[in-house]
Amino acid sequence: MRYARSASSESVSAQLMIVGLGNPLMADDGAGHAVVGRLGQSELPPALRLLVMDGDVLSLGQLWKGEEAVWLVDAVSGTSPAGTLHIFEHGDLLRLPAVWQSSHHPSVSESLRWLLHA
Repeated sequence: MRYARSASSESVSAQLMIVGLGNPLMADDGAGHAVVGRLGQSELPPALRLLVMDGDVLSLGQLWKGEEAVWLVDAVSGTSPAGTLHIFEHGDLLRLPAVWQSSHHPSVSESLRWLLHA
């Protein structure tokens, strides 16, 4: 996990936390980092906090400071053309099938299910 930029103090919750997921070294998996990086170059409102994560989505629980909303930005696999924007609500993510790439890297949807139990 790496901190990107915050308009508010890291110790204070914002109204919205945007987290760019992925690994920029893995080509398309760097999409989340690219979006957050671009947002970080803009004038940010005080109610916004930006972060990027290289690793486990389960660490989101440690990052959350009570924000009213958390947006996750990540690349997805699918049949849509590259650059297509997909927006998933919380319930939509929880209904996605659990896809485990390995026992150390659960999918975003599976990680969110685990965070609900924590």
